[in-house]
Amino acid sequence: SKPTRIERLDKVEKEARAIQEFKRHKQQKLKHYIDTLLLYSIVIYVICAIFCYIFYFPDNWSDRFLYLLPFVAFPFLIYGWKRFLHWRYVRRITEKEIRLVELRDEKRQLLEEVMESDGVSRFVSAEIAERMSVTL
Repeated sequence: SKPTRIERLDKVEKEARAIQEFKRHKQQKLKHYIDTLLLYSIVIYVICAIFCYIFYFPDNWSDRFLYLLPFVAFPFLIYGWKRFLHWRYVRRITEKEIRLVELRDEKRQLLEEVMESDGVSRFVSAEIAERMSVTL
């Protein structure tokens, strides 16, 4: 049988909550990954710099520049990786945000239908609208 408007409203509300939880979870995960990436990269960078300075510090300038190249490139590599992670997670969140906007429009339309229907008493329609409009 065809679901009632109230069942559809509940389904829309449940899906909207799931999307909001997904967004919150992904934002926390992104922050955790970026913080971890930066922390480990800084630690590795410092350890490698100290190690190379102590054990492999060359005497002539051309070799010094050659040994310096990885230390110049490493921050750019980490920055690129950070940007990639950010782009990937923001893209996922944005896809879900688009669906959330669609759900809110659908919910608004269903609420209007409930308010305009003759088969539902004013008290019941007001109760439904009050319950659902809190999260619009």
